[in-house]
Amino acid sequence: MSLKEDLSTSTKGISNLSDYLHSIQAIVDGLAFIDHHVDDLDLVIITLNDLEPSIHEFTTSLNTRDTPTI
Repeated sequence: MSLKEDLSTSTKGISNLSDYLHSIQAIVDGLAFIDHHVDDLDLVIITLNDLEPSIHEFTTSLNTRDTPTI
């Protein structure tokens, strides 16, 4: 349960984008190891929600699409 909580509460903070994405991937890999796979769309939403305000317009457009982008 801790890994799911880590994923849902993960934040970029002052980390660079690469480190942030690597930390998300490590959590997802840990969940996959225990056979608890994360849906791709959920992963995109979780990952993009904490990025800089400069891409909020982009994330809003992804989240409101009728058809998935993945």
